[in-house]
Amino acid sequence: MAWRPERLVKAGELDNTTPGWTIGWLELEGVDGRLQLKLAGNCHPDLAGWKFRIRRFEPELSLGDDEEAVDCTGINLNQSGHGGDITADQVIKHFEVSHKELAKRLMAGENPAFVWRKVCTWNGTATTTVA
Repeated sequence: MAWRPERLVKAGELDNTTPGWTIGWLELEGVDGRLQLKLAGNCHPDLAGWKFRIRRFEPELSLGDDEEAVDCTGINLNQSGHGGDITADQVIKHFEVSHKELAKRLMAGENPAFVWRKVCTWNGTATTTVA
């Protein structure tokens, strides 16, 4: 199962100015210290060769009714591996209701209101907090 940290990311930086490597850091809710990243591979063409910051603008992202808090106790602050897909050139539908409420409305045949938002993704993980 994919790890989806979009509700945990407070801030971060990714640097793909060295070909073949994407390095950086993330500050996550509930984690003391920065998560250091050393990822093999380049970002997609829209971000390749760039160094950029990620920052969450909302002061707090509340959990939906059907979501549980993530326990990051014991997470290793030094993360390395393959970078996967890192891009900011995608948009997703963003619904202003919880996943549970969204499912309920869709099953009832409703078309809930949404907005299109640009996202930043890596390894299939998306966050709408790209700056």
